[in-house]
Amino acid sequence: MSRCRSEEPVRLVVSDVDGTLVDKDKKLTPASSPQSSGSAAGVGFTIISARPRSGMMPIADTLAIDDPMVRSTAAPSSAATAV
Repeated sequence: MSRCRSEEPVRLVVSDVDGTLVDKDKKLTPASSPQSSGSAAGVGFTIISARPRSGMMPIADTLAIDDPMVRSTAAPSSAATAV
């Protein structure tokens, strides 16, 4: 199997929510904190989930996500235009 190597820097990290950033009790895990070090390096961070927008916004707010998010409809959703 060959690997594709790109000279382009990573500009955005996208993470699933349930089972990745939150545990079975719906609590943010320590794995969600590395996004702050990425911001300092100029790497954006956002989330993708089948949750409705109302279920994503508390997590986006806690993690101070400014980049667009993707929800189950695959339509962009922006933290800046949250309810």
